[in-house]
Amino acid sequence: MEGHSDLGMQGLLRLPTEERLEYAINSILKEKGLWGLMGKDGWILLSVAEDTCIPVWQSKELAIAWGQKESLDAEPEHIALDDWRAVWLPGMKDNGTGILLCPLGYEKEDMILNAEQVMAYIAESSE
Repeated sequence: MEGHSDLGMQGLLRLPTEERLEYAINSILKEKGLWGLMGKDGWILLSVAEDTCIPVWQSKELAIAWGQKESLDAEPEHIALDDWRAVWLPGMKDNGTGILLCPLGYEKEDMILNAEQVMAYIAESSE
């Protein structure tokens, strides 16, 4: 996505939801990985509109900022893109876990996707 390289939190807050999604996917592909939050009992999961979702970010800094904003006792944990594609996405497809991609809070619309949607975005952005 042209013109949006290395956006920080303030830059992301200004982006419309679809542009934030595109930026997040492109950043994940560029960095070959993404970040989740690990609590004492495992990965942080959220219940959103009766669905279970895992929040993930394209950078460690955004994961930390969100965890602090939500007052979570959790540490950022890196997920390699190859593992995300080969293990995580098929598993989330099978068990119906949603993906909350780059949640920011601050009353911004969050992007909840299913595994098939994320697979399609990654495939499309990889071309």
